[in-house]
Amino acid sequence: YKESAEKINTMNLIIVRNWIVLASGTISFSSSLLMAAMIPRPHHGGLSTPYRRIIFSLSISDVIQSLATVLGLFFMPKDKTDSSSGSSWAIGNIVTCDLQGFMSTFGATTTCMNSLLLCLYYYFKLKKNMSDGIFTKIIEARVHCFIVF
Repeated sequence: YKESAEKINTMNLIIVRNWIVLASGTISFSSSLLMAAMIPRPHHGGLSTPYRRIIFSLSISDVIQSLATVLGLFFMPKDKTDSSSGSSWAIGNIVTCDLQGFMSTFGATTTCMNSLLLCLYYYFKLKKNMSDGIFTKIIEARVHCFIVF
């Protein structure tokens, strides 16, 4: 009796965890997608400054990472998992699992790198009094290329 009660409790915790991941991932995805859609608009200032371009890039990175978080609940291989591993919603296969893993890794890495770029921007802007034009020429383009490739 004790084992079955523990198994039921574990399954309930997994279900609650899955719903929390789904809700938080969906909110993060929606918010970042909204930011990414609003920032480039010309009447909001467009992508005219390094700050706006960095925040836009950060939003795109978070869209990818948040989508990977939500899809991770479903993209696990159904035939390779059991219900005790938290994969009760799994409908995927090895290819979808690899895709989700790539998106998660790429999104997390680019989010961290864009946060670092934002820190660099403020360091050079505030501490070194570097203009946006010089920052763009010397640092921004190179770091964006490094982040993507």
